[in-house]
Amino acid sequence: MNRMSWSGALAAAVFLAGCTAAGPDVGESAAPEGGGSAEAVESEAGPSAAESASTEPDLPGGVVVERLVDEVMVTAQVGPLVTDGDLALLEVAVSHDLSEQVDLGATFSNLYNAANVSPTGALVLDGGEVLHLVRDGEGVPVVAPWGLVRVPAGETTSFWSLVPAPGEDSGSVDVLVRELGLVTDVPVVRQEALVLPEEMELEGALQAEVTTMDVYAEDVQGASSTRVVESVETVSLASEVLFAPESAELNSDAQGVLERTAAQVQQAGASEVSVVGHTDDVGTDSYNDDLSLRRAQAVAQALTPLLPQVAMTVEGRGKREPVAEGTSDEARAANRRVEVSFEGEDASATSTEVEAGVPTELPEPAEGVYVGSADEGVSTEKSEDLTVTAQVMRHERFLEAQLTFTNEGTEEIVILGVLSRGAAGREERGLGLLARTADAHALTILTPQTVYYPLDYVYPFTDGEETVRLIVGERMRNEDVSPGASTVFTVLMPDPGTDTVTLEAPGSFRLLDVPVTEVVD
Repeated sequence: MNRMSWSGALAAAVFLAGCTAAGPDVGESAAPEGGGSAEAVESEAGPSAAESASTEPDLPGGVVVERLVDEVMVTAQVGPLVTDGDLALLEVAVSHDLSEQVDLGATFSNLYNAANVSPTGALVLDGGEVLHLVRDGEGVPVVAPWGLVRVPAGETTSFWSLVPAPGEDSGSVDVLVRELGLVTDVPVVRQEALVLPEEMELEGALQAEVTTMDVYAEDVQGASSTRVVESVETVSLASEVLFAPESAELNSDAQGVLERTAAQVQQAGASEVSVVGHTDDVGTDSYNDDLSLRRAQAVAQALTPLLPQVAMTVEGRGKREPVAEGTSDEARAANRRVEVSFEGEDASATSTEVEAGVPTELPEPAEGVYVGSADEGVSTEKSEDLTVTAQVMRHERFLEAQLTFTNEGTEEIVILGVLSRGAAGREERGLGLLARTADAHALTILTPQTVYYPLDYVYPFTDGEETVRLIVGERMRNEDVSPGASTVFTVLMPDPGTDTVTLEAPGSFRLLDVPVTEVVD
C-alpha cells in the first residue's frame, strides 16, 4: 500500500533557456561546465552556473563518500535531503583529483522505462519505504541537469532529484545511487520553502509516489514461495506439489508443505487467514472458478487442525488474477497456486528456526557453478578471469550485499548477465523485462530451507499497465570491466538473521560463509 500518492499544480515554473520538459538530446551535456546554480521558487534569479560550478554545495550536512566510478576514484557528497513537508530535494555533488575532465556519461542513470541518460539513478529509502522520483505532467522524472554528467578538473558537478517528503519523524534517509552504492544516514533538513536549481523545471501536475520495500523468498524444494508486503505475508503454494492435474484432492506430498505454512502463521501470531485458490488460463471461467474454490477448501480444511485458534476465509478466483503473463509452461505453472495470506506483528519471511523433517544442508550446486569461500572469492560462469568477492552488512531493516567483480584476465569482460538470467527468471516475482535482463535480480541468499531474493518494490509509473517490480539495488549495470580493474555492485537483501550467509547467482557462482558485519544505523 502506498503511504502517499500526491499530485499538485504549481503556479510558476523554473526554466533554463534551451531546455524543454522532455530534456535535451541524448548527446548533450548534463551541466554547463559542471554543476548548476540554485534558486528559490519565489525568487527571480540565482547565481550563474559558472559561479556555482567550482563551489561546494551550499547546504551543509551531507554524507561524503569516496567511490570508484567508471574506474575513476570520485568524491561525492550525498545530501542533505531538504524538505518543505510535501516534497524533498536531494543533491549529489561529485568531484575528482584528476587533471582533466571526467566524462561519467550515463553513470548515474537507471534508464528504466525512459530513453534518457540523465541522472535518474538515485533511490531514496525512508525506513521500509521507497521515495520515488517525482514525475512532471508529462511523466518525465524531475531531475537536474538533464543529460550526460561531466566533471571538469578541479570543479564540483552536482545533480539533483526531487522526491516525496520523508515521514515527519524521519531524521535521516538512506540513498542508493547507481555506482556510488548505498549511502546511509543522509540527514533530513526541514525548511519552509525548497530552493531549486535553475535547471529543474516544474510544470503541470506532479506525481509523487511512495511504495514499500517488499520481501520475496522461496522454499528450496520449489513447493512454495513467500511474499511480504508491509505486515501482510502471503505464502503461495504450488498446485503441482499439492494436487494431481485437475484434482482438488491433496496428495501425499502436501502435508509437509502445509505444516511449514502453519508454522509461518503461528510465528506471525496471526488470528485470521485468507485461503484463495487460483488456476491457469486453460478451460472455461466456470470450470476454473470451481476448481480453484475446491482446492482452496482442501487447503483450509487441512490447515484447520494445525491452526485451531485461527479463523479462515476461503475463496476461489479462477484464472482472473495471474501472477505471470503469457501461456508458457512456466507462466501457467506459476499461476496454478493456492495463496495463504495473513497479518501479524511478526509477519516475516526470514524465520531461522529449523523444523523437523526439513533440510539442514545446502542443496548441491548445479553443474558448472563455481564454488568458493568468502576469503578467497570465486570465479564466475561468465569467465574464469572474472572473480567475485563479497561484503555483507546488517542494517536495521535489511542486509547490504556489496559484490566486487575483478577482471584478472587480459581482455575486457562485459558484466551483463552475471547477476541476471535474461528474460527467464521467476515469473511470479513480477519483475519487468529490463529488470530481468540487466539487474541483479538473480542474486540469492541460500539456506538449507529457503532461497531469499533481493528486496523489491512496485514501480508506480507504468501508465496503467500490469504491475511491475524492480529490485532494491543498483540497476542496469552492464559496463565493461577492463583488465586489472574492479567494479562493485550493491544489492539490498532480506535478513535471515544468521552470522554468515551463502550468496549464490544460480548457474554462475556460490560464495560460502560470507560474514555478516553489524552496522549501527
